[in-house]
Amino acid sequence: NKAEIGRALILLGIQLQRFSKWAASLDYFTEALVIFRSISFSDDSPDIVRVSKHIGSCALRSVRLVPRDSPNKLRLKDSTGMHFREGAFSLELISHPGYAIVRMEDKLNPTQFKNVEYVHLGVGLKD
Repeated sequence: NKAEIGRALILLGIQLQRFSKWAASLDYFTEALVIFRSISFSDDSPDIVRVSKHIGSCALRSVRLVPRDSPNKLRLKDSTGMHFREGAFSLELISHPGYAIVRMEDKLNPTQFKNVEYVHLGVGLKD
């Protein structure tokens, strides 16, 4: 049925996000939303709420330095700073429940600039 197809598209989008394929995942989430709307799901239905959250997660927010007492500061959930999960380090945030520090680019190798290697990071859904 159409609802199951929409839910499957959400799962595909989530998997793409794990590889930092943000634009492609947005396409799947948007298609799922179109399907849910075509079968007249209300705005407060669990499927519409879920896919809307995932659509919002595609707009990654850059990490910036803020004062120590800022309400916008990021705090990691794991007190050691990193937790190894499913072959990758989890940087889940306790300051922003449901979110984590994630890679913003889909390339696996770090960017190099003036002999310094770095990876672009941002805040996105922990899933």
